Amino acid sequence: MKTKRSSCAAFTLIELLIVIAIIGILMSTITVSLNAFRLKAQATQGLTDILRVTSYLETYKANYGNYPPSCGTGAGWASRDNNPWGCGQGPCWISPFSSEGWCPLPYNQNNPPPGNTAAVSQYIYNSNSADYKLLYHVPVSMGVPDEFIDPVRPTWAFGTWSPGAAGF
Repeated sequence: MKTKRSSCAAFTLIELLIVIAIIGILMSTITVSLNAFRLKAQATQGLTDILRVTSYLETYKANYGNYPPSCGTGAGWASRDNNPWGCGQGPCWISPFSSEGWCPLPYNQNNPPPGNTAAVSQYIYNSNSADYKLLYHVPVSMGVPDEFIDPVRPTWAFGTWSPGAAGF
């Protein structure tokens, strides 16, 4: 007795596994590309904020003859949050700016990368009144032009600074 075999066309298990593998490779490529785009957008926004605050700093110096102090004393880094990098001055973390109507200053809304504290991925400022350094403190240098890369923290920060503050 002979049985009749069905001649329906169907995918084999190997063909299905190959298709799933190709889809997986495409999805991982897209994910990596989107992450790189997100980091570049974050760097662009950070640089825009840095340049805006730098213009405030130069205007302040033109008006008062010096840069605003950090943390009110010229010692230490100022930041928006209370953390290891700064004195945590709140929304107007360069306090003399509030009298100029330049607050609130930028605040990075991005969460710190996994394994990092809030001290990472934020804006920080240090000044001794004669010089200043304003940085966007991030876990990696994100493709900004070389002149904005902090010489003290080349893989951790970019920003602007006066000539005497390069070593801060």
